Amino acid sequence: MITNDICIIVCKSEADLIYWKAFNKETFYNYIEVFSDLKSLGYYVVGITSDWHKSLVSAVKYVYPSVPHQRCLVHT
Repeated sequence: MITNDICIIVCKSEADLIYWKAFNKETFYNYIEVFSDLKSLGYYVVGITSDWHKSLVSAVKYVYPSVPHQRCLVHT
């Protein structure tokens, strides 16, 4: 069976879309790539809200250990 699964990681600043990237799946290394891209683009992250995917939580702790990270209320 062939599937067309795709994961699109989206980063927003208030109401503005500032970055997006497509991957085959969510992985720790894909999130590290996204965070590296954000840093190279000059963005300063002050907080993260996410679906609490395990790979994302690990990447946030690795790259932004002092940045507040909360789970999206819709995903609870």
